[in-house]
Amino acid sequence: MVKTRIFISAIAVAAIGIFSLVFFANQSSAVTASDWRAGNIVDDFVFTNSDDMTVADIQAFLNSVNPNCDTYGTGRAIEKGRGDITRAQYAASRGWAGPPYVCLKDYYEVPKYSPGNYIPANNFSGSIPAGAVSAAQIIYDAAKRNNLSPKVILVKIATESAGPLTSDNWPLQSQYTYAMGSHCPDSGPGGSANCDRNYAGFSMQVESGAQLMRWYLDNMEKPWWSYKKPFATNSILWNVVQRGCGAGDVYIASKATAALYTYTPYQPNQAALNNMYGLGDHCSAYGNRNFWRVWNDWFGSTQYSRPIISFKSHISYYGWTGLVHNRGITGFTGQSKSMQAFTIDGEVTYSSYSEERGWQPTVYGGMQSGTTELNRPIQAVKIQPTGSLAAKYDLYYRAHVSYVGWMGWAKNGEPAGITGGPGNNIEALEIRLVHKGSSAPEDSGQAFKNINTKGDSSPLAASISSHVGMVGWQPAVTDEMISGTTGQSHRIEAVKALRPVIKLAFLATLRYSSHVLMGWLSKTGKMQTKYQALLVSSNQSKQFVLYSLTTLQNHTISSIVLYSQYVGWMGWAKNGETAGSTGATRQLEASSRFGI
Repeated sequence: MVKTRIFISAIAVAAIGIFSLVFFANQSSAVTASDWRAGNIVDDFVFTNSDDMTVADIQAFLNSVNPNCDTYGTGRAIEKGRGDITRAQYAASRGWAGPPYVCLKDYYEVPKYSPGNYIPANNFSGSIPAGAVSAAQIIYDAAKRNNLSPKVILVKIATESAGPLTSDNWPLQSQYTYAMGSHCPDSGPGGSANCDRNYAGFSMQVESGAQLMRWYLDNMEKPWWSYKKPFATNSILWNVVQRGCGAGDVYIASKATAALYTYTPYQPNQAALNNMYGLGDHCSAYGNRNFWRVWNDWFGSTQYSRPIISFKSHISYYGWTGLVHNRGITGFTGQSKSMQAFTIDGEVTYSSYSEERGWQPTVYGGMQSGTTELNRPIQAVKIQPTGSLAAKYDLYYRAHVSYVGWMGWAKNGEPAGITGGPGNNIEALEIRLVHKGSSAPEDSGQAFKNINTKGDSSPLAASISSHVGMVGWQPAVTDEMISGTTGQSHRIEAVKALRPVIKLAFLATLRYSSHVLMGWLSKTGKMQTKYQALLVSSNQSKQFVLYSLTTLQNHTISSIVLYSQYVGWMGWAKNGETAGSTGATRQLEASSRFGI
C-alpha cells in the first residue's frame, strides 16, 4: 500500500524559520553553509539508533531546552510586540485559549495509535487524565517501535511544529495537534498544509510520523518505489510551492537522507544556506536545512565520527578499492572483474572460499582473507559479527557472482556465494548492519549454493546456456541462476537447453520455441543420453526477444523470468506461458529462475 507523502507547507516552514531564531540562533556550535551536504543530511546508523536515548534522557533534554514554562501566561507578550500586556491577556485578545499553557516537558496525553477523527485527553485542563503518559514516553515508544533514534522525532517536532513546540514556553493546545506535520500535504489554498484530521493529536502525530519514516526506509529499494531513491542521483526541488524556482540534482548517499527528502521533498537553495539561522529569498525552503541545523546544534554531528565497521576488497585488474564504512558495496558489477581478497575492520570475523584451496582460516581485525597475487578468485564468504556489535546488530551480506548476478542475503556467519563449480566468482559484496529487531533487507533469493551437493531429489534438473552478443556462449546454469548479462546491452542470440545424463530417470521431450525478429521458430528434441538442443543458430545475430518452454510426461518447467532491454526483470511465467515481449524491439539480455 502506497503511503501518503508527508511535508509541512512552505508557509508554515517559513514561520518556523522565524520562530526558531528565538532559541536556535544562540547555540555555541553554529553551523555554516560550507558544512551542509545535500546528499548526506544524516547517516543511516545515527538516524536508526533507537538505543540513543532513554525515557529519562528525553525528559532531561526537554527540561534543558525549555526550563521556564509560563504555565499561567503571566509573562509579558514581548515576542508578540506587546510588552504592555501579559501573554494570557494577549491570548484573550486574539480569541485563543487561556491558561494553563502546558510545555512539552510537562505534557501528558492518553495516547492513541489508530487513525480517528478525535484528539485524545491531555492535561490542558490542569490535571493529568487517567491512562495518560508523558511526551517523553510517547517519543521513546514511537522510536522503539519503529527503530528510529528518538533524536529524529525530537528534531522533527522542532522543525515541523509551530512555535516551535520544543522551545515554546506558553504553547497553545493547537500546537500539539499536528506536531510532526504527518499527513499534512501542501494541497491547501495557496500551498498551505491540508492536514488529515484522522491523524490529529500529539501521540498520533508522533507515531504516524515515525511509521512513515520507517516505511520509507524499508521500501525505498523496492522496484516499485517512485519517490526519492538512495545511492542514486535525484532531482530535488528548491521549493514545492513557488513556481519557476526549479530543481537541483543531488546524489543521495544514505537511506536516511532519502527518507527526509521523501517526507519533505525540497532542498535549501544558496540563499537559505547563506542565512542559516534566518530566511533566504522567495525560492528558499527550510525543512531539511532546519532538520540538519537543529540536530547539529542540539546533538552534534549527524555523521558517525567512528565507523562501526570498514571494509574493502582487492579486485582483479584493479587492485584495492577504497574503504566503505558501515554499509555499502565493495567491488564492481558488470565489468567481469573477480574479487581476490577482502578485509573488514571492526568486531567481525570472516572467511573466504576459493576453488583451489577451499574455505580459508577465519580472520579478524582488518586481516586479509584471500590472496592478491595468485589469481585465486573468491567464490564464497562468511562474515560473523562478534562482541558488542553482535549484541546490537544483525550483519547481512550478499554476493554478486559472475554469470549469476546478485544472490540472496546471508546473515551472521551464513555462507554467501557458490561453491563446487568453475567460474562462479564473486565480483562484489554488499554489507548491511541492521539493528536487532529491525526489518531484514528485501528478499532476493538463495544466498548460497554448493553445486556438488545440491541435494535435488527431482529426477530432472534442467539447465540452460545462452549465447550473448559480443561475448559468446556462457557457462550452463541451473535452477535460479542467471544466464546472460544485465545492464550491459548484450543481447541473447541463442539458448541451449542441456540435460546431464546422470539426471535422466526416463526419456522426456522438451518442447520450446523462440521469437526472433523474423518471427516464431520451432524445434523439438528427444532427451537421450547426451541431450542438447539448439534453439537459434548463434551466427544469425538475431535478437532473442522471447521464449517459452514446456515438458511432457507429467513434468513441467516451474517458472521462468526474463530480463528485457529498457524494461529490466519482467514478471514470472510458467508451464508454457509466454514471457517477454514481441513487436517492441526489446532484446532479451538474461533469463533466470529456470527449473523443473
